[in-house]
Amino acid sequence: MNDLFLELEKMSRKDPGGRPPEPKRKMRLLAAVTVLCLACFSFFAADMSFKRSLGHMSIKVGDTRQIEPGIAWHEVDLPGGDGTRTLWIYEPQHPVAEKLPCVFIAPSGSTCFYGMKLGDKDRAEHLPLAREGWIVVAYSLDGIVDDRNSNSSVFSAIESFRLAHSGLDNEKAAVDYALKALPAIDTKRIYAAGHSSAATMALMAASNDPRFAGCVAYAPLCDVSGQAVNRGVAVDTISQSVPGFKSFLVDCSPIKRAAAIHCPVYLFHADDDAEISTTDVTGFFKTLSQTNNGVTFEHVPSGGHYDSMIQQGIPRGIAWIKQH
Repeated sequence: MNDLFLELEKMSRKDPGGRPPEPKRKMRLLAAVTVLCLACFSFFAADMSFKRSLGHMSIKVGDTRQIEPGIAWHEVDLPGGDGTRTLWIYEPQHPVAEKLPCVFIAPSGSTCFYGMKLGDKDRAEHLPLAREGWIVVAYSLDGIVDDRNSNSSVFSAIESFRLAHSGLDNEKAAVDYALKALPAIDTKRIYAAGHSSAATMALMAASNDPRFAGCVAYAPLCDVSGQAVNRGVAVDTISQSVPGFKSFLVDCSPIKRAAAIHCPVYLFHADDDAEISTTDVTGFFKTLSQTNNGVTFEHVPSGGHYDSMIQQGIPRGIAWIKQH
């Protein structure tokens, strides 16, 4: 493009005698202008095509603020899916020379067959990791239920989550963006982590994305299909409004993807967990161990579904990451 401008400038100059350009030079000038116009048109057409592919949206990066002494935080909105895909990014407030581990984590609290947005309650799982001086990237999941009392809202959320390949599109978008935007990340120390439904998401991510060096799953739901039936989910009724719902439940079950998980995995569970059964986690551990030699499973006698993760699971998970 710059060469074209230079050529135009050169051809439009008068000769040393002050005479205007010759007719041939005028023709060359006209041809050059035509080429330049076509090049500009192609550039802007390509730019518009790219913007259309983003759904008429662009990446929005929020202001950085201190969320805790030594920890900087900002929000990023990515285009795609059923609307905005949100990232919460935590980084050391002061730059460091060395490359840093990065942990990717989804929000917990879903049924594992629809998505979730990020909320303040999730920070209890993010901040212990950020306090280690690591980069933490939390990401939302397509398929947020606007009204849990509305069947149409639930069915729409399930479909959105399925179209996002059970959240794998969200995870990939988060990792892709972070690796481009955050040069401090050590690409050899990228981890998936999460609790409950977010632990299920972490295992799904580990089965699909080879960039992860390890996976930490606290009280994961591993057999989504089987547990949906056990918990009284109206699978047949939902299937009438969401065709293929039964097979979708199988697709989003880590137990069905165990053979595809090749990175080291840390599993944690409390024996008195009233939400996730011991048999579900131990069954997954046995299945995964058949094809993966890098599986660590720790369980504690008490603490329930949530407190055991906060008080015992996260400290142990952090220690495990430091060794991997």
